[in-house]
Amino acid sequence: MKKILYVASKVKLHINLFHTPFFKKLKEDGYEVHVCASNDYANKDECVIPWCDVFHEVLFNRIPFHPDNIRAYLKLKKIIDTGGYDIIHCHTPIGGALARLAARGARKKGCKVIYTAHGFHFFKGAPLLNWMLYYTAERFLSWMTDLIITINEEDYTRAQRFRGPVIVKMNGVGIDVSEFSEQADCDCDCAGILEEIGIPKNGIVLVFAGEMSYRKHQDFLLKVLLGIEPIKDVYLILAGEGSYAEKYRKKAIGLGVDDRVFFLGFRKDIDSLMCASDMYVSASRQEELPVNIMEAMASGLPIVCFDIRGNSDLVENGRGGYLVPPDDCDEFSKRILELIGNAGKRDEMADFNRARILYYSRDRIVNEMMDLYKKVLG
Repeated sequence: MKKILYVASKVKLHINLFHTPFFKKLKEDGYEVHVCASNDYANKDECVIPWCDVFHEVLFNRIPFHPDNIRAYLKLKKIIDTGGYDIIHCHTPIGGALARLAARGARKKGCKVIYTAHGFHFFKGAPLLNWMLYYTAERFLSWMTDLIITINEEDYTRAQRFRGPVIVKMNGVGIDVSEFSEQADCDCDCAGILEEIGIPKNGIVLVFAGEMSYRKHQDFLLKVLLGIEPIKDVYLILAGEGSYAEKYRKKAIGLGVDDRVFFLGFRKDIDSLMCASDMYVSASRQEELPVNIMEAMASGLPIVCFDIRGNSDLVENGRGGYLVPPDDCDEFSKRILELIGNAGKRDEMADFNRARILYYSRDRIVNEMMDLYKKVLG
């Protein structure tokens, strides 16, 4: 039986969020699946990883030179040296770095090491310190890697500078397209959803789902709403929690748009919210390959977002939505107004996005990953 070890920083916010469909397929293909990660559940007993044979709890710290990471490296090295793994597949910057350092001996014995870069910290517009620290580290670690998987075109191009590993690009971890497309196609009670939120039935609804944070930049969307002030029946739904939530609520009040912005907090019915909306908007400053935009595309929504890494891999400008220069409020407002005034264009973009997102379906990505494992094993 072949053995594979997945390494990532956290269970709840990474392993169980993205990788369990891959574990299921690995089990079907005869693999024994092990996981190394931090148990980040508030109630530690809730940490259950479907289709995982062995879970090794390893405490990673996001601060690179924290003492926790020295202990994590030593524990990880012992697990890898005695595990007899055929493949080690590591994720997240800290987990990926420590796993590759710890796997040097195992590689000499034939173990193959794969790293998925879910978004390099060095990117167009990133601080110089990021380039000095993370680019240097990734270039060094690439010599200890057999395969690097990137999930957007910018990272794929950057990784070509590395010498040693094979570099490939995949369409992320995929999404369950049917979950959102079926909701959009069904007779969803959109009027009921909007009435519950407090939005008039004939209003134009913009939606964004994501953490309330500096990175997600929801305050820009508030300014955009102010910029389309002449049209009073435009409403903005913001779903998500985060440390900036209260700050953004106060910002909405200060701008005088609080009667048209709905802060819903954490929601489990994102598919229903998208079904009830007219377009998806995102002002995120940094992305890798945003799952929320994939979900919006599967829901048949046109997209208006910043022209940044990840977004530009998904949204075809003019066909699936509009890519706007970052922080250009006038252009962002202009594109929204164009779509408000052209229902036919919205429908065309909806159809285009539904077709395009099929290339990002989870089943397709899982099968592609299984093929990569076979190629890596030779």
